[in-house]
Amino acid sequence: VVFKKDGDPERDFPDMVRALSWAVFADIVYAWIKQEHVAAVTLEAITTLQLLCSVDIVNAILGITSTALTPVLLQQLGRLCILIFVVGGSTTDVLHSRVADVLVTVYAAIEIVRYPHYVFTVIGKDLGILRFLRYNMFIPLYPVGIFCECAVIYLSLDYYSTVYLVKDPIAVPVAYLEYAVLGAMPFIANALFGNMMRQRRRHLGSKKAAKTA
Repeated sequence: VVFKKDGDPERDFPDMVRALSWAVFADIVYAWIKQEHVAAVTLEAITTLQLLCSVDIVNAILGITSTALTPVLLQQLGRLCILIFVVGGSTTDVLHSRVADVLVTVYAAIEIVRYPHYVFTVIGKDLGILRFLRYNMFIPLYPVGIFCECAVIYLSLDYYSTVYLVKDPIAVPVAYLEYAVLGAMPFIANALFGNMMRQRRRHLGSKKAAKTA
């Protein structure tokens, strides 16, 4: 979400993201109903949505929102890398896998609640149901999403074992970087989940609309 320094929302951008998030989620649901390869059908749209959401990084750097920078970087850049390089950039086996389908569904489900909640918060409206969903949906969705992220990375290892970060003087396959990411996943998951649990205690502990996180 982009905000002015005086605290008023720049309404066009968040409204666009909110509309896109619902459109993407509708496409995903329709693809599930038709039993299509959900990730393959919606990859371009969900990647565009995540690119727009990455403006949160700029907001955090500039101090326009109270969001902590580290969780935002881990979340937004991590999702973009997985969508662009792992799901979309490796093999059709990954793109057409059910874990990729579930992963893009989780990403979209998070955004259809997050942006409407932010919009209503910054204009001083506290919709209890949105606040409840924003700070409870992550409890089942984050573990499912992280599991799927690990799964698609694992599925892409064979492909990226033949793609190299550098070849001279020593060949270093991209798969080595993926192994490092998989090893770091427990710590990344703990950081993201812990950040959301702290926000949950703060925001659900009071009926007063809190500052956007």
